[in-house]
Amino acid sequence: MIKGKLSITQMFRRPGAIIVCAAAQNGTLQWVYHENGEYLREDGSVIIRSSLDPHLRFRIQGKVTLVAQGQKVTAFEAGKPVESAVVDTFLNLPVMDANELHRFWLSGGRLLRGGGVAPEHIGEVLADQSFFWVGPKFGFGFYRAGRLVIGFVFDCAGRALNDSVKLPPMRGQLIDSTCFFSKDLCWFLWSEQEAGKRINHCAVIGAQGTMMAHESAPEGADDEKAWLATLRSKCAAGMFLLSATEDGLVRIGVEQGTIRVIEKFPDTEPFISPGHHLFAGKEGLFVVQGQKITLMKLNRS
Repeated sequence: MIKGKLSITQMFRRPGAIIVCAAAQNGTLQWVYHENGEYLREDGSVIIRSSLDPHLRFRIQGKVTLVAQGQKVTAFEAGKPVESAVVDTFLNLPVMDANELHRFWLSGGRLLRGGGVAPEHIGEVLADQSFFWVGPKFGFGFYRAGRLVIGFVFDCAGRALNDSVKLPPMRGQLIDSTCFFSKDLCWFLWSEQEAGKRINHCAVIGAQGTMMAHESAPEGADDEKAWLATLRSKCAAGMFLLSATEDGLVRIGVEQGTIRVIEKFPDTEPFISPGHHLFAGKEGLFVVQGQKITLMKLNRS
């Protein structure tokens, strides 16, 4: 489908399938979906046979698929388990993540990297009070000690953890959080309940742990901060964050220490909206929603 300078290509659509996880690694989209009592990868290979279970959590590491439930995570390759571990939880979620090359988890407050002969130790955080995410080059996380919130970063290929990241104080109750990575930046988004109001925040953090900027907005904001009305439906690309809004795609950047809208793409409005998951790839922008995946390309010439 062509509209103006925008082209839309359907990549995946199965009426009986539900996409439960997706990741763009090395510019290519990979995903996990459930169909006919099976969880499968994008090539149709079966990971496990099970009914659709909302308590299962998935992550993708190249051809390896991580499946977690409760405090157990198992890595599957070619439909066979290759590694398993007992992991910490945070707000009832198993704490683990993966990028193209490595898989990571917390166990007893120890941040570990799997895939070798034995798990490699990276650093120490607070058990069952910590959460983290990883990007292509580095990871970011936080842990809470009473009212104090400590941020940390780590090199995905290294064996050291820097827990001196200065985050804005979290004064309210933490409701939700997520992270989006490019090679050099992490966009950390979280939502707090403050005095009966839900406030969304975004902090931009570099690989060395420096916070470059911070912005906040009430949930449902409809002005120039509409991109922060929700935490998800976003992806990082280079030095920017792409976000789906009710008016289409917008590009967010940091200018003079302020996070602001840099560019709007109104032609995308019929094809993209909050609730869609976005992934930046070599060919364009992948849009994942429920039972289908589309590829969006913008021709600027």
